[in-house]
Amino acid sequence: MQNSLEKIKLITNRAYMGRFIQTLDHPVICEVGVRDAGNFKNMLTSNVAMAIGVDIWADTDKAGQNDNLYDQKLLTSQYRDVFSKYLNDPRVKLLREFSK
Repeated sequence: MQNSLEKIKLITNRAYMGRFIQTLDHPVICEVGVRDAGNFKNMLTSNVAMAIGVDIWADTDKAGQNDNLYDQKLLTSQYRDVFSKYLNDPRVKLLREFSK
C-alpha cells in the first residue's frame, strides 16, 4: 500500500487533487491563490475537516499577484462570489490577505 507522500507524487494534474484528498482521514487543506474557487471546489471533498483559501483579490499592478491582470471591480466580484458560495460551510475559512 502506498503512503500519502508516494500517492501525492503521482498527481500530474491538479484536477486529480480531489481524488487524493478523498483518501485522507479528515484533512486540513489550504489553497493559496483561490481566484474564482474552481480548484478550491475540487479540493473541498466531503471528508475535509477544514479548508483555508488565501487570496488578496486585489489589483496590485503586479502580474505575479494578479496573473490575469483583472481590474479591481472583477476581483471584488470574484471574492464576493466565493465568499457567498462558502458562507454557510463551517469548514471553510477565507483569508483576503497576502500569503506571507
